[in-house]
Amino acid sequence: LAGTSAYIPPHLAGTSAYIPPHLAGTSAYIPPHLAGTSAYIPPHLAGDKSLSCLASTGLPFNAVPRKSTLRQPLILPPNQHDANELLRECIVYVVVPHEKAVLNRINRMAQFVLNEGPIFEAMIMNKELNNPKFEFLFDNKSADHCYYRWRLYSLLQGEIFSTWRTEEFRMFKNGSMWKPPPRHSKSDLKIMKQALESSVAAAAEPAQKRGQLSNQQRDKLEDMLRGLTVEKECIGSCMHWCLQHADAAEEIVECIGESLSILQTPPTVKAARLFLCNDLLYNSCAEVQNASSYRTKLEGKLAEIVVNLKET
Repeated sequence: LAGTSAYIPPHLAGTSAYIPPHLAGTSAYIPPHLAGTSAYIPPHLAGDKSLSCLASTGLPFNAVPRKSTLRQPLILPPNQHDANELLRECIVYVVVPHEKAVLNRINRMAQFVLNEGPIFEAMIMNKELNNPKFEFLFDNKSADHCYYRWRLYSLLQGEIFSTWRTEEFRMFKNGSMWKPPPRHSKSDLKIMKQALESSVAAAAEPAQKRGQLSNQQRDKLEDMLRGLTVEKECIGSCMHWCLQHADAAEEIVECIGESLSILQTPPTVKAARLFLCNDLLYNSCAEVQNASSYRTKLEGKLAEIVVNLKET
């Protein structure tokens, strides 16, 4: 074993907390007997009350009793009144996910639910029941679920990704208090930057109303529809443009529907426009803001499109 970094000296053989030389001094080293436990807190973070939510308390939203340092699950009192009193005196700490992919996925989900309503959330929960990436929708005691529930509540109160209240609040009547994360969370900087850039872009086009194309964008769409062919690249380019402007999905679908009602349009061009509708429906579940709008708008337009096609 000479030269191996994990060599264990004979006098330490069998000790459960032996730290290999190449890991000595690392602040977050997890001893083997604790490996895999979700509540392990490195020594230099011990005592941080905001990390109490890392340990499972057994309470809804993993609420933590204010005057407790418990590290084992609680059992709610059988008496409803006592249980409500216990929950009322607890606090839910909201922690921003540290993985960018997880953070972006939760933020996008909250934005979609804000735009489409609770039916969209129910649809995704039914579709992604066994998808670990959407576990935050089901495990209501996980830190990711608490962040999602707070983020959605925050958006519903009119707050945005870059600014929110940090004061404690009660989300549910007689429920626990919630403690939002600090606004300067490093893991949220990218989302804050995107939100600010969107605000600047919107301010640069004061004449363009929300959910509408500008005159220049409308002309661009009509030009693309007139020149659309059945070539994959051509349809893909037009679909990508439509997804980029998904906030105006209703107007875009209306324009596509009108283009399919023109009797003089060559059949090959109409076929290309139908392929475009198909691709938009297929990609309406893409992780793009407002992309899901295409499904509802196209579903409401399909009957009219089919009637117009029969006439031609």
